[in-house]
Amino acid sequence: MHIVIILITYARTDYALRTIDGIIKHLKFDGGLSWYICDDASPGDHYQTITEHLKNNGQHICGEHSEKLGYGGGVNKAWRVASQTAPVTLWLEDDWELRDDFNITPYVELLNGRDGIGMIRLCHMPIGLTAETVGYDGLMYLQMQKDRQYTFSGNPHLKHDRHMLIYGDYPTGENPGNTEIAHDWQVRNTAGPFILWPLAIGDRFTFHHIGEIKSYG
Repeated sequence: MHIVIILITYARTDYALRTIDGIIKHLKFDGGLSWYICDDASPGDHYQTITEHLKNNGQHICGEHSEKLGYGGGVNKAWRVASQTAPVTLWLEDDWELRDDFNITPYVELLNGRDGIGMIRLCHMPIGLTAETVGYDGLMYLQMQKDRQYTFSGNPHLKHDRHMLIYGDYPTGENPGNTEIAHDWQVRNTAGPFILWPLAIGDRFTFHHIGEIKSYG
């Protein structure tokens, strides 16, 4: 069992290092993990700093790029490379810090074992979404209904390849916020695997949003 962490980053070196260190310190997983660095041509030494930081901390990088592809183009490229290493990816923008121990093993096992599930959200849930409770392997989840905006969210999440294969690539040419909204529309208007949110997370936000610097140039 293996996963790839897709780190989506641009210029925010201090944030990115905090995000990386939070994963190294607190993420628990009964399997192997690799990183893909998805950098949108950051200026200066940002790209070199974070890749060297990963390597100096014993982390394996299975792929990387630092070219101006925009948010959608960059993550589409990252997923295609990452999927050659593992079918499950942890999508993580560089301003979400993990501050407490968090075991993702049962969620990865669920995605690997159930064809009807494509994504597990691991962070904030906006008020007003429609969901029903479901149970898998002794754990309870909210199963998102496709009737409201932000059923899909680009915040930290685990995703199986089947999500991308069925719902399609992220749209290109837009900033991160508009890309998220457009991909959410694709999800809500396409028949496909469910998106879940673990009830075990409760109201304790597993990943914490840090800073206010924009994620694109």
